[in-house]
Amino acid sequence: MGSKIKAVLCLDIDGTLTDHDMKIHPKDIGIIQDFPESVLPILATGRDLISAKKILAENQIYENASLPLPGIFMNGGASYLPGEKLLISHNFSPETLKTLINLAKAYPDSTYGFFGTSSVYFLNRLPEIHRNPRIQILSPQELDDKTLPETIVKMIVVEKDKSKIKVIEKSGLELETEIAYSLPYILEFTPPGINKAVGLPPLLQELSLEHVPVFTAGDGQNDLGLFNYAVKSFAPSYAHPTILEQADHIIEREKEGMLTPILQEIITSV
Repeated sequence: MGSKIKAVLCLDIDGTLTDHDMKIHPKDIGIIQDFPESVLPILATGRDLISAKKILAENQIYENASLPLPGIFMNGGASYLPGEKLLISHNFSPETLKTLINLAKAYPDSTYGFFGTSSVYFLNRLPEIHRNPRIQILSPQELDDKTLPETIVKMIVVEKDKSKIKVIEKSGLELETEIAYSLPYILEFTPPGINKAVGLPPLLQELSLEHVPVFTAGDGQNDLGLFNYAVKSFAPSYAHPTILEQADHIIEREKEGMLTPILQEIITSV
């Protein structure tokens, strides 16, 4: 990366770059494909690389092309350089993975997704979950006793019953994992100490940008690590209350998208 870059923007996808129907604001579609040379966007999402690319492609961004941006995927579970080159991944230990699978089997009325760097496996995939726009963009395999996952970097629980997901969360707190909500009905597990902020320093170092100020935009609890890391943070007005409390700037996304006001603030700051 050249010396022209004066700032980095870590950008969440679901609920931040996209709305809840997975649509990106028309202004943002144009901007993300023609970013100012002084600001480097880094995707920072709970999604895996494959489903993140599908969302961008469905919004006419980087269709039929390798992703030219660096990215932090699966809540810090994997970091990629431009061109989709895997830089680093963090996997559950075999013992923890077995325990997570047993946890999923103990609560068969909820849906579970196990994410590797190249595959996604689902257990208890319910019909209503299949129709969920946030889930259906995945290309999962069904997980059964004969199909053990490859190395896994993230597990999600999808459960719209608040009392049920709280019970699962309580059970998960006894495990050696990080737990955060990306939505009120999606609970995400990553290996100990792993979050989006952990995935960032290796990227910055590899890109020779470790001394460049970092800004971040997100809407869920899984963005808190980056909020604490960044010099300034941004959130859409409908973000999780914890995020709204900590964000330096709250944006009405529907007006002109997220990126126009964010870039105005960044360029003024640097």
